[in-house]
Amino acid sequence: MKYKKRSIFVNGVTIASAGLACYLFRDYIIPARQPFTLDVLLDCLGLTLALCGQNIRIMARGYKSLCHRNKPVLINTGIYGLVRNPMYLGSYLIGLGLSITLLSLMATIFYTVAFLSWYAWQIHHEQIFLRDKFGQPYVDYCKITPCLFPKPSDIRSLLLFRPEGFNFNWITKEWNTISVWTLTLLISEGRIDSIVYHPHKAITEFAFLFFITVIFCSFITTYGLAELKKD
Repeated sequence: MKYKKRSIFVNGVTIASAGLACYLFRDYIIPARQPFTLDVLLDCLGLTLALCGQNIRIMARGYKSLCHRNKPVLINTGIYGLVRNPMYLGSYLIGLGLSITLLSLMATIFYTVAFLSWYAWQIHHEQIFLRDKFGQPYVDYCKITPCLFPKPSDIRSLLLFRPEGFNFNWITKEWNTISVWTLTLLISEGRIDSIVYHPHKAITEFAFLFFITVIFCSFITTYGLAELKKD
């Protein structure tokens, strides 16, 4: 069976259309004024989810490159042994984090439904392609490994996954994704907070977000170096 992913053009048009819809219905999806403390807590939660999603994408892309050094193989170990589609999971968490930070609860629910609906087609056809390519081993893999969301007992292992051969250069392969969502968060959240709250509160909030980012990156980096020393 011949399978082809949606083109970059199709995904680009979809994202642009979603952005236009958000702009046209901005009065309905931008959260109403809420207590500043609650707003900061939600923004910190959203940023943490986005950082977790980005970390998962980096590890999944890097581990796949390690396994495909010689020839394409069925990857059912490492991070792919915890969830079959870690790249999609990472993308979902980034979008969910931005929705929690920038939008209302209703918009966050809509995002989840839209994301799952959009990628259900792609995941389904990828599964058919991989089943035809790898046969029974892939069928057995699907029986024991969740498609998109990991088992509760595997969440910690997923977030802290560091393979043998871990390379910090993997981050550069995700630079486009990192740039897009961080700029979106900085520009949009800065604009919203400056309008809803006083500008000095927006600065205070960004200080909290910066602190969360530093702590998260420091922890991930320290853990990664510790794993490398074990190897």
